[in-house]
Amino acid sequence: MQVSVRVFARNETSARGLIFLPGETDLHELRLNRSGNAFKLDADPLGGKVSWEVTEVGAPRK
Repeated sequence: MQVSVRVFARNETSARGLIFLPGETDLHELRLNRSGNAFKLDADPLGGKVSWEVTEVGAPRK
């Protein structure tokens, strides 16, 4: 299963979010940090159950 994460934090260095997968009972926290020009997950909160596609969305940085 692939999960697409859209980050709306163009002028930030970090972002957070929550994900809930069907069939599970817990919310999982996503923590992302900017690495160069892209955001990357600090750690995989689902332990390899899914593959992640992280994309930054929004206006160009000032």
